[in-house]
Amino acid sequence: KNTLWINQLLGDHKLTERSKFNWGISYNAIVGDQPDRTQNILNKYPQGYILLSQSAANNHRYFQKLDENEIAANLSVDYKFKKTTDGDYKGKFTLGYSARMKKRDFEATQFNFKSNNNHLADVVDIDNLDLFFNQQNYNNDYFEISTFRGGGATPNATKPQYYKGDLFVNGGYLNTEYKFNKLTAFLGLRAEYLLQKTEWNTSLAPSGDKDELEKIAFLPSLTLKYELNEKQNLRFGFSKTYTFPQFKESVPFIYEEVDETKFGNPDLYESDDYNLDIKWELFPKSEELISVTAFGKYILNPINEITIVSSTNDVSFVNTGDYAYVFGGEAEYRKLLFNFDEKNTNKLSAGINVSYLYSNQELNSKKVIKETAYNVDFTDKESRLTGASDLLLNADISFLREWNNKEASLNSTVAFTQFSDRVY
Repeated sequence: KNTLWINQLLGDHKLTERSKFNWGISYNAIVGDQPDRTQNILNKYPQGYILLSQSAANNHRYFQKLDENEIAANLSVDYKFKKTTDGDYKGKFTLGYSARMKKRDFEATQFNFKSNNNHLADVVDIDNLDLFFNQQNYNNDYFEISTFRGGGATPNATKPQYYKGDLFVNGGYLNTEYKFNKLTAFLGLRAEYLLQKTEWNTSLAPSGDKDELEKIAFLPSLTLKYELNEKQNLRFGFSKTYTFPQFKESVPFIYEEVDETKFGNPDLYESDDYNLDIKWELFPKSEELISVTAFGKYILNPINEITIVSSTNDVSFVNTGDYAYVFGGEAEYRKLLFNFDEKNTNKLSAGINVSYLYSNQELNSKKVIKETAYNVDFTDKESRLTGASDLLLNADISFLREWNNKEASLNSTVAFTQFSDRVY
């Protein structure tokens, strides 16, 4: 059961004719609870089902709990300049500050039930395993209970493994917007300081450890919009961003799924992304759109989910190479099909969006082995990016109904999505 609470308060205040103060604060909380996930593996023999006991974890009960709290704030001041004769302003400065503070507490424990495989009681009723896993059979030494810390006689055997994470992000920015007749330019300059702290005591590190990941990021952006005519625009965009590792990707905590085992990598670090796109858009009528976009992205030190060299095909997260790049195109068409009522909106619209994406990245085993404690042996020297689909198709039909002079409304949408094979 996962519960997400989002609370936010936004405001703006007109200071003068030219300036405005904007602010926003939020408090978000996540509670994730997975109590008593049970797994049992059995072999079928002529005499019946017998519990598999090659590994203590073949039969277990798993418990985990996650609590995460985040506080965020945004503050900014707008200042308009270069007033025109009709009372509008050609330019605007926005000076702002934003902050995020996130804290996560995670703990998990797993009780392993290993059969001793030397009693007739090992033949079990597959529909009622409690006939075997009970206090009497435990007293008779038919099975033993252990955690990653050891059996019942081990000190702190039932103490859960855990990790704690703290993320601090402080950013300041200055955005400039200016309209040169048909050309409108948006220039953004942003600086961020990030500090991510993690601390853990897990089955991979039973004595405990901690780590810090620190970054100072300078993130420029530039957007240009040129009005070809009243119905057509040409847009250009460039920006620098980054991809920061998640807590679960950077902490050596083992999570056993049914068919694979995953754990984090403390040596994982962020990727820097450079983004570029060019877009042509046409508005045939109000609420209708035709657009074509070409886009590209260059990534330094991309992060991928990979299989590391191990006897059990374990999965982790690493910076797989020095670079990756993506480019492609996107087309979108939105059409107003019917408008049934002029007074109160009562209309049917449809849209379709299709994009093609080509991705490629370097796979460098020597880089991974040098930078981490994990061993990898890539089959190829290049590959597509994890999770990337070459072809995406989205379509929707929407019906909007308003009444009481547009004071109330209902919007209903039927959506369709199709994507091609993704790299895993």
